[in-house]
Amino acid sequence: MHTLGKVFQVNIYGESHGDLMALTINGIAPGIKLDLEQIKADLSSRRPKLKSETSRHEADEFKITSGYFNGYTTGAPLMITLENKNVNSKAYDHLKDVFRPMHADYPAHMHYQGFNDYRGGGIFSGRLTALLTIAGSIAKGILSDKGISIITRIKTVKDQSDTNFSANIEEDIQAIKENLIPVIATDFQRTVFDIINNVKAEDDSLGAILESKIVGLEAGLGEPHFNKLDANLAYNIMTIPAIKGVSFGSGFDLAKLSGSQIRDEYYLDQDQVKTKSNHMGGIIGGMATGMPVIINSIVKPTPSINLPLTTIKKDLKTAVSLSTKGRHDSSIFTRIPIVVDALIALTILDMYCIRYGYMYQIGDKK
Repeated sequence: MHTLGKVFQVNIYGESHGDLMALTINGIAPGIKLDLEQIKADLSSRRPKLKSETSRHEADEFKITSGYFNGYTTGAPLMITLENKNVNSKAYDHLKDVFRPMHADYPAHMHYQGFNDYRGGGIFSGRLTALLTIAGSIAKGILSDKGISIITRIKTVKDQSDTNFSANIEEDIQAIKENLIPVIATDFQRTVFDIINNVKAEDDSLGAILESKIVGLEAGLGEPHFNKLDANLAYNIMTIPAIKGVSFGSGFDLAKLSGSQIRDEYYLDQDQVKTKSNHMGGIIGGMATGMPVIINSIVKPTPSINLPLTTIKKDLKTAVSLSTKGRHDSSIFTRIPIVVDALIALTILDMYCIRYGYMYQIGDKK
């Protein structure tokens, strides 16, 4: 199994074209009522809806097999399974002897000495993010009861950007729900659709910048040095296969500014300490400041496109031309925001459990 988290611990196993994938959550408190409909809604947000997205449509009908009784968690490890039913492995027969550039094929072949399952990327496939979406949905439900909200949207595609987040995260969440893809402005959604359609017509693909916002974190959450809040968030978000960069607040733009331009000065709002700006993205010294946490994530363009490219055969002797076949997304970034939300929620909940113990989940911090 592959493990994420220290106290609220998620283990996943399975492969893209295997019969079954599954996750186990250890360290989940007893007495948590699971919102099964919200889990289904989050899985639906991850599923393809656009012509630019994969034509592989999985029902994502999950089954809770242990750790759950009469509508509540029992405190035992929670086990959930998910079947792969819409599998077309023949589309990957041509990859039996070649490596796809920009995929995990070559390093996986070397790591597993050629015994890895290459179909659909095997364990490296984005298909496994469905499991993380389920676990993240559970974590989001627990955090929501604590007054913590998380939202991720598509911020920038090529040279076009969405409107800024508002001061009210609930309004932003509602605006995103009203659009087909996770953006705030309807005009930006139309622009993104136009860009996607033009690129798809050229048999090419697109990347994007996502932006996440977290509100409701208590100041001081996180640990210095080797268990920093921002380090853990970046580490876990980077486990999503298509993510190639994570920054906070003003991010890489900080390199263009001077110190006098980025000072987040403190002020008192009644009895709350706040900052006049938020260039640091709500985290300093590895700990939350109490301001909204702002995260920027870079999604790479998928390399699985119809245009031919040059690669080598697995005998490491022969160069060949390859056209990638199969069912792939040309705009994978439209499906990833809900997965980013999941990894953020899992990270935040685990950090709270580290600070207060796993019974924090049901309100007992003693």
